[in-house]
Amino acid sequence: MWKRRGGSAISAVDEEQIQDNSERSGRIRNTVYRMLQTDKYAPDTEEVEISCATWNVGECPPVASMEEWLGVKLRRPDIIAVSLQEVDMSMRSLASETSQKGSVWLQNLHQQLGGTGVYKVLSPMQVVGLMLIVFVRSDISHEVRHVSSDVLRQGKGGRIGNKAGIGMRFSLRGRSFCFISVHLVPNEENWAKRNESFEHLMSELSFETSIQDDAVFTLQAACHTASVTDSRKKKVTVACHDYVVFFGDLNYRLVGISENEAKRRISLKQYTSLMAHDQLARTMKTGESFEGFCEAPIDFPPTYKYERGTDEYACSLGDEKGKKRIPAYCDRVLFHSKNARGTRLTCESYTRHEMHISDHRPVHASLRASVWCLSPTAAQDLLSSLWATSESIEMKTWSRRWFSRYLSPDYSTFVTSHGLPQRFRMQEASECDPNWRDTYLPQFGDGL
Repeated sequence: MWKRRGGSAISAVDEEQIQDNSERSGRIRNTVYRMLQTDKYAPDTEEVEISCATWNVGECPPVASMEEWLGVKLRRPDIIAVSLQEVDMSMRSLASETSQKGSVWLQNLHQQLGGTGVYKVLSPMQVVGLMLIVFVRSDISHEVRHVSSDVLRQGKGGRIGNKAGIGMRFSLRGRSFCFISVHLVPNEENWAKRNESFEHLMSELSFETSIQDDAVFTLQAACHTASVTDSRKKKVTVACHDYVVFFGDLNYRLVGISENEAKRRISLKQYTSLMAHDQLARTMKTGESFEGFCEAPIDFPPTYKYERGTDEYACSLGDEKGKKRIPAYCDRVLFHSKNARGTRLTCESYTRHEMHISDHRPVHASLRASVWCLSPTAAQDLLSSLWATSESIEMKTWSRRWFSRYLSPDYSTFVTSHGLPQRFRMQEASECDPNWRDTYLPQFGDGL
C-alpha cells in the first residue's frame, strides 16, 4: 500500500500488478532477443543437417530400400523431414485423419532409419493421402522444444483432404523450424489456384507455442534453468519462424512447350532450358508468389508423369483420361530463412531418385541450418549479462508507467526506502526517470 500526503490511500490492485509484471517480463524477453542480434551478444553458431524427402507414392506400399532417398545411406542427418502424397486415396479415407496404409509407411520408414535408438518421431501427421513425418536424431531430441502442428484441408471447398497442407514447428538450439508438407491442385490451367493455395497456407496455418521466446528458452535450457518458464501460450504463423521448408507435390507444370520438344530436351539433358517453361520458376522470378523462398538449381529430369514400373514418360494419346502428359517438375523442395543475424539456410544437394513403383519419382534435398553453439557455462554468462542489461533498461520504462498511472501532475513528496525525501513535478510520463528497482519503489510520507 502506498499513502499519499493528506491521508488519502491509493492501492496497487493485485490484478493490475500481475498484469504489469507479465507485460514487463515479455518486454525483457523482447529486449534480450534484440540484444542477441548485436555483435556484442551474438552467440557462436554451428550447423545442423536437414534431410528433406518428398514422394507421391500413388497408393503403393513402401519399398525395401529407401536409405539413399532419405539421405541416410552415408551419414546421419540431425533432422529428417518426409512428405508423402497419395498414401491412401480410397473413398473411406477422404474424410479421415489416419489410415492403415499411413501407419505402414511410418513404421517402415522408422525401421529403415534404425528405429527409436537412432531417430525419434515428432508427432507424425496424416490427412487422407498426405503425410508429414519429422524424425530427429535421438541423441539431440531432448533439445527439441515447443512442438506444434496444424492442418488445412483444401480439397472440395476445404471439406475433405484430397488436397491439403500440413505444418509442423519446433525449436532447436535457439532457432525455430517449420516444415510444410503439401499436395496442391493439379493441371496446367490451375496455376493461379496453386499460388493462392500457397498464400492461404502461409497466412492460415497457425501453431500454439510457449509465449517465451525460443531464443531465451534455449539459454535457460543450456543453463539448466528451463523449469522456470512461462506456461502461457501464443499462436504463431509460418512467417514467424527462422527457417521454413515448403515441400511436396506442388503440381506446377511446364507451359509453352510441346510434349515432343520437352522429351527431346530431356534426352539431351537440357534441364536449364526446360526450367524456362516451368510455372513455379516463373512465379518465383516475377515475385507473384513464394516471396523470399529459394530453390536449389534443378539438374535432373522432370519427376512426372511416368508409366509405373518403367523409365518411360506417359504419352498423352495413351492416357485413359485423355489429358496432356507433358513431363513436369511437380515434386519440389523450397526453403526460406529469416533475415536475422546468425540465421543461414543453404542447400548442399538437390536430386531425384530412381524408384519405379509410382508415376512420380521421389526427390531429396540436403539442407544445412545455423543454430546456436553454447556450453552451459557460456550460456549462463551470456544470459546473466543479457538479463542484467535488459532489466536495467526496463526499470526506467516500468517506473515511468507506474508513476504516470498513480500520480497527479502536481508537486508531490516522497520518502524512499532509505528515508530520504524526494520532490518532483510530473507533467508527462516521459519526464519521470527514477532509477529505483522493483523492491525500492518509493512510499508516500505521512508527515511531510
